[in-house]
Amino acid sequence: MLARLAKKADVVAVYHPKPPKDVTPEQVTAWAKEIGMPGRLAVDRDWAVLDRWKPPKERAFTSLTFLLDAKGVVRFVHKGGRLSAEDEADLSRRIDALVQ
Repeated sequence: MLARLAKKADVVAVYHPKPPKDVTPEQVTAWAKEIGMPGRLAVDRDWAVLDRWKPPKERAFTSLTFLLDAKGVVRFVHKGGRLSAEDEADLSRRIDALVQ
């Protein structure tokens, strides 16, 4: 699903190790390659991004999907779990609206 969306927009994956710990960029790159993750990678070793957008008391999942505009402003946040076919269609429409 992310590979399809990556055809329309840049994808940046932010990895936060579970539990929070130190990992090397090489480890994260290898893991992303194994699962076919498209786009660029970042590592959130101390969960700062996750905690800012989804505080511990509010989360059942540790995944988030952000949609940013060309200026880097967050326009939409999918608060995790899984991305369904409906979520993909919604994100695709939102991307289309931003690039027009």
